[in-house]
Amino acid sequence: MDSKTSFVDRSRRLKFVGLLTIFAGVAFTALGLAHLALPAAAELVPSLRIDRAIVATGLLTYVTIGLTLISCGIGSLRLRRWTRPAMLTVGWVWLLAGLMIFGYASANISDLTILVGSGIEELTPELERLLAALVIAPLLIFGCLPPILLLWIYRDEEILKTCQAHHPEPDWSDRCTTEVFVLALALGYSGALTLPLALKPTLPWFGQLWSGPRASLIFVLLGGVLIWSGYALFRLRRSGWWTTGILTTLLGISSCWTLYLVPRADWYRALDYPEKMIEEILRRPSGPPWLAIIVVGAMSLLTWLYLIRIRHHFTESSKPR
Repeated sequence: MDSKTSFVDRSRRLKFVGLLTIFAGVAFTALGLAHLALPAAAELVPSLRIDRAIVATGLLTYVTIGLTLISCGIGSLRLRRWTRPAMLTVGWVWLLAGLMIFGYASANISDLTILVGSGIEELTPELERLLAALVIAPLLIFGCLPPILLLWIYRDEEILKTCQAHHPEPDWSDRCTTEVFVLALALGYSGALTLPLALKPTLPWFGQLWSGPRASLIFVLLGGVLIWSGYALFRLRRSGWWTTGILTTLLGISSCWTLYLVPRADWYRALDYPEKMIEEILRRPSGPPWLAIIVVGAMSLLTWLYLIRIRHHFTESSKPR
């Protein structure tokens, strides 16, 4: 069968989703640039406290996400071979981050309703339920549905065949299999997003919350190790596989340990929430943070299962010549 008729051409789908991805990237970039206006807003509203480190962190994070989406959208429009693994990476990172945020919000929904309704004199049970829905619904709509749609679209093998037909020559993304490339790119991207956290660090560290220079140093080192691990996986180095597994274990243990031991008031103080708001939150009872611990533990377990799945690629015979 002729190569031009042996697959279903997905060019239109790739270009349509590429345009949507570019629009999303522009929106994220604009949101990041909007952080530059926050200091001016603080001058107009004296009660509004704006930390310049938070402004810089938000600016770098959202602009990085925006530029990544724009790049992937352009690649999709141009039907590049690397588009499929790159978009799968975006989808998985987006979905896992959305699930973690959703898990945190679900475990602390009572506290979050107080934070959202801080300007309301009396929070009735009905109003609290409404505020809870206003918190949870966007997390599901924007944090889970778009990445699930991206994963559903780009998992289609016809997408890969379409890109290969338009660009027959292998490119840099063909150095390793898609399943390895996705994790490698995800680690590198996560490392890049970790670096801005050093500007205003709050680090869960084996039962304690660290801040200040030592926490900043660890975030910088962590970002560097994640980027290196992604590169090593891409090069099919076993050291990258082992480093990723060890890092996954240590971060999972550290986060779960800290979630269990550190009182919720300490978390809010570390994040610079107003003391009056913290006092209001503490008036309500709270159970152990098992939901957040389960979410973190599940993410660590899934990462290890994925590492086990791709382990056969990291042998001497599988390395590129």
